[in-house]
Amino acid sequence: MTTRICPGCGGQRVESGKLNGPLDVYFRMTHTKFLTHRSSSIEVSAHICVDCGLISMFGDVEHAQAILPDDSKDS
Repeated sequence: MTTRICPGCGGQRVESGKLNGPLDVYFRMTHTKFLTHRSSSIEVSAHICVDCGLISMFGDVEHAQAILPDDSKDS
């Protein structure tokens, strides 16, 4: 198990979770492949530091790379 370090306070009491409300929360990149069978929605996960309250959000990198246009993957 990986110990996460809070980027705000350096604390090690960081818990994983997910943002949700009436619907799940997704990130949508501005530039993606025009025609693809994959969704352009990137699932968002989150972590909270229970020492300072900072919430960090992370997206699914593999999915994001898969839907980028081929010319932007090299940048």
